[in-house]
Amino acid sequence: MLIDNKNNKYDDLKYSISRVKNLSFFVNEHLKQGDSKEVNVELAQACGISLEGNIIDFRITIFFHYPENNIQLSQIVVQNVFTVNEIKKYHTDGKITLPCGLIISIISMSISHARALFCQNLSGTVYQDFILPITNTLDVAKKFFPDMFDANGLILEETTFNLTPKITKK
Repeated sequence: MLIDNKNNKYDDLKYSISRVKNLSFFVNEHLKQGDSKEVNVELAQACGISLEGNIIDFRITIFFHYPENNIQLSQIVVQNVFTVNEIKKYHTDGKITLPCGLIISIISMSISHARALFCQNLSGTVYQDFILPITNTLDVAKKFFPDMFDANGLILEETTFNLTPKITKK
């Protein structure tokens, strides 16, 4: 589907990276099994949106374990905070609608930051030669946010997120 850029409601959407922070890291070097280099790598995410702060807080977790068990050998959690100018204008009725291209960019940059910090943190450990494989961002997006894709697996123009109501003390 062709998008008419003259009438695209996201033309003025501007975003930037505000923070990349290593929230946690651990490695268990005692579990290393000989020279075996075959490990499973898994990714997880948590996403929060602050309308007041104009931010998307996207946290990515990368961990790896041997294929025969789920005991984690190492894990990192990286916070990626993106400022989205005037994010409130994409909000209606407790939901926020954003272009899928923005979400894909956020996933891609977040994976890249996490990979770099993970490699840096693994330096000097028994896993220092382990390099995380390159991932296809669209495949990851399909796992993280399946509603961004149609029944044929094609990416949609935009996606909607339900926002959790703010809890206030009385």
